[in-house]
Amino acid sequence: MEYIDDDKKLFDFLSALLPVFADRNKTKRSLSAKGMTNPEIYKELSKEKPYFIFINDLRSFFASVYSPSEGVAPMSGFVENIIEKGSLHNVYLFGCIDTDSVLDVSGYKAYSEFVKYKRGVHLGGCVSAQQIFSFQNIPFNETSRPYKKGIGLTPDDEDETQGIKIVIPTAGR
Repeated sequence: MEYIDDDKKLFDFLSALLPVFADRNKTKRSLSAKGMTNPEIYKELSKEKPYFIFINDLRSFFASVYSPSEGVAPMSGFVENIIEKGSLHNVYLFGCIDTDSVLDVSGYKAYSEFVKYKRGVHLGGCVSAQQIFSFQNIPFNETSRPYKKGIGLTPDDEDETQGIKIVIPTAGR
């Protein structure tokens, strides 16, 4: 496990991930050329070591990626590529963002690709105040209701399935 707290460490981490991602991309293309379906490709690539990348503040992360500190090369191209084309690679990104910060990152291609998946958990309630997820199947009077700390909702699914309420039991500690 690594904890990354500056632009140089982020650059080094992403640089080390580049050959792993390139290798998996090559495998994905090869399997696809053999006529394998996405679930079959995912099953094959799931045999590889998984990477779980947790980003505690997407606004700061994208600022580092697009405008790193002096002496660190921009990482936007690689991050955009991972997010846009990284499906099925057994590399997962989890990110948190305060809905008040969305305007700060909405112009970044990597952010647009990140939220395009429409998967996640919205914490805090007041789902009408955000524009990332769809919550069409919850009653209107629930859309502006705040939730207690540790309560979240998953968004509606493409098949119009209602989102699920999530409880994080240790959130208040």
